Amino acid sequence: MCGSISKRGTLFRILKAVLSLLVTSALLLSVSCRAAVTTPRAATTPMVRGTIKVSGSGTALPLIKVLESDFTKLHPGIRIAFLPGVHSGGGIKGVANGTLDVGTISRELKTEERKLRLACYWLSEDALAVAVHKDMPIRRITTSQLKAIYEGKIVNWKELGGPDGPIVVLDRNEDESAKIVFREFVLGKDLKIAKGASNLYYESDMVDGLVGTPGALGYFSYGFAVSKKVPVRLLALDGVSPSVENVQNDTYKMTRGLGIVTKRKTSPVTEEFVDYLTSRRAAGVMARFGFAPYSR
Repeated sequence: MCGSISKRGTLFRILKAVLSLLVTSALLLSVSCRAAVTTPRAATTPMVRGTIKVSGSGTALPLIKVLESDFTKLHPGIRIAFLPGVHSGGGIKGVANGTLDVGTISRELKTEERKLRLACYWLSEDALAVAVHKDMPIRRITTSQLKAIYEGKIVNWKELGGPDGPIVVLDRNEDESAKIVFREFVLGKDLKIAKGASNLYYESDMVDGLVGTPGALGYFSYGFAVSKKVPVRLLALDGVSPSVENVQNDTYKMTRGLGIVTKRKTSPVTEEFVDYLTSRRAAGVMARFGFAPYSR
């Protein structure tokens, strides 16, 4: 009896040991399976990596630079390479011939450029702001006053209620988007610019002139002024100040579109960038930096 009880006890102990081993193995297996579930995400959804070459309109480049840091937070494997500005036309040609992935634009495509059949995306409706040196006490100006200044009929700030001193007129080339818009809303097509006006090639030259020249008056991107915290005084035009809100409610009229062009069939990396640039998230970011999201 005792012997039979001893055999059963031995068998029980063996079974217990086997069962314990099985339970331990099962626990180890379950832990390793959970770890396997949480770690293979990188394998199933690989990070998109690459470099996107961007250039074109120097006016639109600051908009893309404002959005760059937020985009790269979402896509750390993608780098944005900003090449020297080559104006809208150069950006369009660069995309067409493959030297650029994204071309920035600040004007409509011309007839011959449309034949290239590129994809075009408008991102922002940027206010063209009238500005003076930061120490100038003038707060507002009218369209008729601006027209008279650029025509050479008003030459001294005291004629506008300011100090006794010459108005240093800063202007842009006729084929620049800023000048095209300024003519459309202020000067008119045929007005001849006063001989004493300084004709500036780049928007950065305009900004430098306004910052460094007491008595200077000119015009440039409101979004650039806000995003770069440019130390100038922005003037209300016909009683309306440039702002994102006033662009969106259509009370500030002097605006221009800022956008990009890409090839219609482009790389996955560039597709990710375009998807971001045209997203609501990007619209929120650009608005915070003074660029009104495009809504037409």
